[in-house]
Amino acid sequence: LILTGRWRTFFAAAVTATVMIAASCLVFGTSIWGDFLDSLRFQSEAVLARGDVHFVKQQSVHALVRLAGGGEIAAWAAHLAAALAAIGFTVWIWLRPVDYRLKAATLATAALIATPYLFIYDLPLLSIPLAFVASFAVERGFITGERMLVAVLLVALIFLRWPVGVLLTALVMLAIVLHLRQARRIEA
Repeated sequence: LILTGRWRTFFAAAVTATVMIAASCLVFGTSIWGDFLDSLRFQSEAVLARGDVHFVKQQSVHALVRLAGGGEIAAWAAHLAAALAAIGFTVWIWLRPVDYRLKAATLATAALIATPYLFIYDLPLLSIPLAFVASFAVERGFITGERMLVAVLLVALIFLRWPVGVLLTALVMLAIVLHLRQARRIEA
């Protein structure tokens, strides 16, 4: 919203959030927010630090590092690096004259990469960026092997006991980059 100057939408979201917070304070009192923040902290420690939800069920870079035996600091460092790279690429692509479908696919994929709370049941959300990439590819041409690779990885997701979410999101980003390169070659 910021990159495209959608200030009215940004302002409306801020006003809506403020009104909802005020309404919850009126109905439930202000202490509810302290309890809410405490529950967020507890949930974060349970899932990300202690692994109460086993890391094999999580699909983030953070969980992959933890599953591979890395400590919490290493997991956060790797996750932060991946998230910043995804955010940086998203900002870069949104500031360029690029087809909107590739911009939308990048944003949707970056949102999945940025969160450490990506679980196996969240992976169908990848259908959103894949639909944008597929729409672009139908019009402009598929990259050799692209459809087969996605199909193989989706089947692997069902049968493997190892998180493939990191690989899937990385491959969607790679497909976007390859489509950008292909589009630039065609336009040149």
